[in-house]
Amino acid sequence: VSRTRPTLGSGGHRPAAAPRSSPTGTRSAAPATTSGERWLTGPAGRLIGAINADLGHLTAAKRARNHAAVRRAAALLAAAARAALRGPMPRRQARAYVSALRDFARAGAEIAAGHLGPAAALLASANAGITQVTAAADAPANAGQPAR
Repeated sequence: VSRTRPTLGSGGHRPAAAPRSSPTGTRSAAPATTSGERWLTGPAGRLIGAINADLGHLTAAKRARNHAAVRRAAALLAAAARAALRGPMPRRQARAYVSALRDFARAGAEIAAGHLGPAAALLASANAGITQVTAAADAPANAGQPAR
């Protein structure tokens, strides 16, 4: 329940609702129309969002040099990646997606166990893979076709 009153725009009408934000950080006013857009704005997008949040917590804990928080965030990252592996797969780039999620899960498990050595390379690989997959899913349906 909101504690503030809704503000009315000019003419006494409520302003249009703000568009939702997608996991990739872009705002879209139109509903998802391609399968990639639907994949990104659905359950898979929320799973990727959880991974991103855990990466943020991991980074913050590392910067604070809080080793217990680093291990907790890493364990959560591994769990989020495993959950995403059980979630919906993208139509395009599915192998890259699975590989990136496995890298996130392994990196999280390694860091949580106190083995930081291989984790940096795994995190870099996973980030590159997820970026590739989400960019492909977010591409316009007619990308690469000549304009008419």
